Amino acid sequence: MYHNRFSIKLKIIEVSYSIFVYSGMLKSVLGFYDIFLPLDFTILSFLCLITSVFFNLNDVKVVLNTENGSSILFLFLFTCTVILSLVYSPSSSYKIEKTLQFQTNFIVLILPLFIINFDYKIFIKCSILINVLLVLWYFNIDLNSSKLIRDTFQFNVYAQFYLPIATLTGINFLYLYMSDSIFKLKTLLTLFLIGSLFFLRARGPLIFTLLILLLNFRLKNIKLKFKKIYLLYIPSIGILFFIFHKKITYLISNSLYRLSLLFDGLSKNKTMGASVEHRMSNISDSINLIFDNGLNFLFGYGFGSYGILTLGKDVRSYPHNVFLEVWVELGFVGAVVFLLFIGNIFILSKKSFSFSFFVMLFIFLNMMKSSSISDMRIYFAFMSMMIITIKK
Repeated sequence: MYHNRFSIKLKIIEVSYSIFVYSGMLKSVLGFYDIFLPLDFTILSFLCLITSVFFNLNDVKVVLNTENGSSILFLFLFTCTVILSLVYSPSSSYKIEKTLQFQTNFIVLILPLFIINFDYKIFIKCSILINVLLVLWYFNIDLNSSKLIRDTFQFNVYAQFYLPIATLTGINFLYLYMSDSIFKLKTLLTLFLIGSLFFLRARGPLIFTLLILLLNFRLKNIKLKFKKIYLLYIPSIGILFFIFHKKITYLISNSLYRLSLLFDGLSKNKTMGASVEHRMSNISDSINLIFDNGLNFLFGYGFGSYGILTLGKDVRSYPHNVFLEVWVELGFVGAVVFLLFIGNIFILSKKSFSFSFFVMLFIFLNMMKSSSISDMRIYFAFMSMMIITIKK
C-alpha cells in the first residue's frame, strides 16, 4: 500500500515536471485558439510543479556528487555571468524578461537531481505522448494553412511552430530508437516519429538525425535487420496512403521543396531559402559585434542586448546560434563557462546509457543552428535525464 502511494506521488511530480517543460509549446497551442488564461500558462504550470514537490518534501533530498555537482556548479557560474552582465546591458526591459526565462532552464535541470527515485521513464513517456499529439495537431493546421490570415497570432504560430516540434521529434526518436523498449508500440512510434520528422519540413533536425543515425551505425558496426513484424505495418501504411494520399502528397512536396532549396544552394550557388539567408546574416552580424573591441570581446554587451545591437529595439532577438548569442552578450568569459557546462554534460552522457551521447550530440547541433539560450527547457530536461541515469 505504501509503495503504491509512493509511486503515485512520484508520478504526479514527474507529470507536473513534464507539463512545465513543455508549457511554452502548449501555451502556443492554447493561444492559437485564443485561449489566454488569467495567469501565464508557464507560471501556472510552475506553481503546480512547486505544489506537487511541496506536498512530497519527504521525497526531496539535496545530494551533491561528482556528476550533478559539476553540472550545477558550471550552470551556477554561468548564471552569475548573466546576472553581472545586467549591470552594463543596454536593454532596459527585455533583459529582465530574458533572465527570468533563462532561470527556468536552471530549475528544469536541477529539480530531478534532488527528487529521490525520479522516474525518467515517466518523463520520456509524457514527452513522446505530447510530441505525438503536437505533431497530429500541426499536420491538421498545415493541411488547412490556406485559411490562415497572414500577420495574425495564429499564422505566426503556424509559421514558427514546425521547427520546435521537429527538434522535439528528433530527440524523442533518437531516445526511443536507441534505447531499450519502454513502450509496447515502440516500432510503430519510432516509424511515426521518423516519418513525421520528414513531413515537418524542418531541414536541420532531419539532417542531424540522419547523420547521427549513420554515425551510430558506423561506430557500433550496426547492420540493419528486417524483422517479420515490419510486414504488419506495410499494409497499414499502404491503406493510410490510399485514404489520405492527397494530404500526404502535400506534406511530402513541401518537405522536398525545402530540401531542394538547400541542395540547390550548395550545388548551383542559388539562395537556400529565407531562413538560411537570415541565419547567415545573423552569423556575420554576431562575428562583427564580437570582434568590435577588446572589452566587448571579453565581457560582451550584456544579457538581452542582441535586439538593440542589431535591430535598434529593446525586443527579443537572437542569432539562432546559442554559442554566438552567449559570446555576443556575455563575452569570451561567458562563452568559456558555457562550453565548460556543455562539455561536462557530454562527458556525463557517455557515463549514462550508450545512446545518451548521440542524443546530446543532436541537442548540441540544434543549439548551433537554432534556439535562444532562454528557450532551452526541453534541452535541459533531457540533459537532466542523462545525469540521473548515470550508471553507478
